[in-house]
Amino acid sequence: MYFHHMYGPGTGLGFGIGAVFLTLIPLIFWVLLIWLVFRLVIRHGHYHWHQDHDHGAGDPVAAAKMRYAKGEITKAEFEAIKKDLKD
Repeated sequence: MYFHHMYGPGTGLGFGIGAVFLTLIPLIFWVLLIWLVFRLVIRHGHYHWHQDHDHGAGDPVAAAKMRYAKGEITKAEFEAIKKDLKD
């Protein structure tokens, strides 16, 4: 009888809404922390999802090589670009 009065209904023992919140709060914290770090890394340019637009940005021969590889220019055009750039 003493146990029932001390640990009866409504005392918070057992699985209830409190247990759900105690599980969700750390989960939400970690998800938000990972999202924040992810956004900061991407926003400050340390990682790029689409890096092919950057290939050859500073090197015209590399840019021509990318265009040739993508089929945008022919081999003759690629060779002409290389020759023009070396002169």
